[in-house]
Amino acid sequence: MTWFLGCMTQHPEVLTKVRAEVDALAASTPSFPNVDFTEFEKLEYLMRSVSETLRLNPPVFNTNFRVLMEPKTIGGYKIPEKVPKGDFIVFLFFSFFSLAF
Repeated sequence: MTWFLGCMTQHPEVLTKVRAEVDALAASTPSFPNVDFTEFEKLEYLMRSVSETLRLNPPVFNTNFRVLMEPKTIGGYKIPEKVPKGDFIVFLFFSFFSLAF
């Protein structure tokens, strides 16, 4: 939730669309804010915004370990020769999603 709110401060145009979507739901639902979960399915832009926030800032530190068996080039990056055979190489997947290519 904190990351989502932080992203909204950096992207006020998204916040405007999310607020408009919530306001439209509030206007069309007499029992608002006492709604059930089926009403939240109508908030498609909000759900996509939350999903994008989670993609950029995953809640779980996800890594992938590999053992270096021979000199490699991964994604255009050459693993230095001084890295000994048998050492662990760690991939931080969340960094892949936040890099500009």
